[in-house]
Amino acid sequence: MFRYYLKIFWNKNSPNKFNGSILFPFIGTILSTISIIVIYCVMNSMEDYIKQAIVSIDGESSIYALDCNYKDCDNQVKNIQKYLDSKHIESQIVVNRMALIKFYNQSKIVNVVGVKDLKFLENFFEISINKNDFEKGVLIGQDLFKELGGPAKEDSLLILAPLDAAPFVNGEFFQVLDQNIEFENPNSIMDISSEYIFIDYYKALNMFSLARPQINIDTQLDSSTINYIKQNIENILYEDWRDKKPLFFNAIKLEKLLYSGFGLIIALIVAFNIYGLVNLIIYRKKNQLSLMLYLGATKKQIKSIFHYNILGFGFLGTLIGSIISVLIIESNFLVNKGFLPMLKEISIYYPIIFFSITFNLLTLYFSSKISISKNIKNIGVLKSNAIES
Repeated sequence: MFRYYLKIFWNKNSPNKFNGSILFPFIGTILSTISIIVIYCVMNSMEDYIKQAIVSIDGESSIYALDCNYKDCDNQVKNIQKYLDSKHIESQIVVNRMALIKFYNQSKIVNVVGVKDLKFLENFFEISINKNDFEKGVLIGQDLFKELGGPAKEDSLLILAPLDAAPFVNGEFFQVLDQNIEFENPNSIMDISSEYIFIDYYKALNMFSLARPQINIDTQLDSSTINYIKQNIENILYEDWRDKKPLFFNAIKLEKLLYSGFGLIIALIVAFNIYGLVNLIIYRKKNQLSLMLYLGATKKQIKSIFHYNILGFGFLGTLIGSIISVLIIESNFLVNKGFLPMLKEISIYYPIIFFSITFNLLTLYFSSKISISKNIKNIGVLKSNAIES
């Protein structure tokens, strides 16, 4: 009997002819699974990569000293850092200020970051920085290097601090380091390679007389740690990376959902196709269905023919699509072929695989259920015709 059920679904009216109309929803299920998984994992990896770049400069969270003079602010951040060190929380003290950089006739407004601990930059940008050279030099991005006309190592760049003029504009020459940072981020609001430069922390303090140091922290602090710091040190502000760039990361999440939505749209198209396919099968198989009803088969059994077969090929399609998606991601095919120049690798986000399988199966099930429910009256008519005949 089960083999007869399979023939009703998979064969045309002739038992030797395969029902080719089933291939489209089967292939569509595979493609929708691949689209959802691969696109979501790519966008998720891109979000993590850009977040790590921002964290390398601003940290996962930051503490700012407010309303204090130079010495008080410096003491405040040092005391806070000592407390964080006692709790084994990594942090770095930096100064971040807008300035003007000039090289011959080329000039540009940039963000100058005064860095005390070089390991944060070295770890993320995968470079090695000579500390002695860095104390009198400036580290710039590859894009800014091109915009300035490609200054050589022995060339000097003039950095001016117009925001800290009191009454004259502070300025100092810095030697260009023999390496540049590279960070390709076409969708990021932080164009690190073009708009950020890095100099020694103490040089930055001397140049930017009105700037206040801040502590960048590698993690988000819990509420008890934040409250302890605020109770013991006045006039400080705590922010995590979500507070600093809320619109940016919301836009990234929206973009991730929109791109992943292409896979969902394919799944919905497959659902509409299933709807039409069930109608077509019922129309083609009306004689067999009439005979089954006449012999005592129930409407529930008729429904099960469609549900089991549709869920069966739906699960097989999502399983094949999931395997192909994992192979594409693990092989780093998209990165190696240059389709994703800003990424070095794509990380698999396994929950999206389970979501894709569940979404596809539910979509197929409900589309077949709705289609069968709308045709249930026709099935009843078939039964009446069978009895009358």
